[in-house]
Amino acid sequence: MKNYTCPKPSCQGRRLNRVSGTIKYMCFDCKDTYIQDDSGRLIKEGSNPKKLKYGNIRVKIDGILFDSQLEADYYVQLKWLHRSGEIAGFSIQPRFLLTTETETEKKSEYVADFDVKYNDSTYEVIDTKGMKTDGYKQKIKQFKAKYPNIKFKEVSREEIRRT
Repeated sequence: MKNYTCPKPSCQGRRLNRVSGTIKYMCFDCKDTYIQDDSGRLIKEGSNPKKLKYGNIRVKIDGILFDSQLEADYYVQLKWLHRSGEIAGFSIQPRFLLTTETETEKKSEYVADFDVKYNDSTYEVIDTKGMKTDGYKQKIKQFKAKYPNIKFKEVSREEIRRT
């Protein structure tokens, strides 16, 4: 059975206790109760997490709000790889200028999910993707044309499960 901790800062990460015979967990300090969803994540009982356009639910980890569970899971994986020394470092949501502002056009940017610096000093831009929209495909095409020397990788749920 997995151990969960209370997400409230005032509880200082105290362990949540499972309510006997249910899928509910309770913090004895703040008395908040959480239920386990189908994917095993805990959601505060009575809350209705806001779903985004493509059915994603925003997830907060380490005070950082991610647009999907997939992106949050990859962040956790990158943190582990960095702590273990397998990568030199990473950053969240790096921005890349695609076009500058003109009289007829606004500037265009591509905001990736992560960039990773490896121990051999190579660099890679990573995007976690569940749904590839036409707009996304166009921005990636522009990104690859403008930054041909930067490696680009799309990560899917299946790839995270394999690692």
